Amino acid sequence: MNEGPPIQPAGHRRNSAPYGDRIQPDTVLTFGPGGLTGHPDHQAVAEWVSIALSSRPSIRRLDAVVAASWVEHIQETVDINSYFDDGYPEIVDDAEIDLNLVLDEALWSAFSIVESFRTHSISNSAGREWMLRATP
Repeated sequence: MNEGPPIQPAGHRRNSAPYGDRIQPDTVLTFGPGGLTGHPDHQAVAEWVSIALSSRPSIRRLDAVVAASWVEHIQETVDINSYFDDGYPEIVDDAEIDLNLVLDEALWSAFSIVESFRTHSISNSAGREWMLRATP
């Protein structure tokens, strides 16, 4: 699944802080340390977020996860192993989900115009639902 050289988070550490200063979010939605899929670029994003939030403990971080019920549902139509590296995703019990974000038609259409988002979605219906868990 990995294609091309991974991005390197170390070279971008000093550049991540100004975004938090300028935007001042109360919550950040991101990848967990494993990058959800195991992709090194996703893992780099998770590290950038960790660095940016390390001095901002008041900002809530929610990491993308995969719920067991979602896997059961989607496996009826899609082989999820073709979307994840070996050992991924970490499948969590539904009770661990802190936020289940489902995009309505207007938001889905807006996201769908972005080519990279379209290529990262398993299917139209599956890509609309994002499950997130609070980082301890």
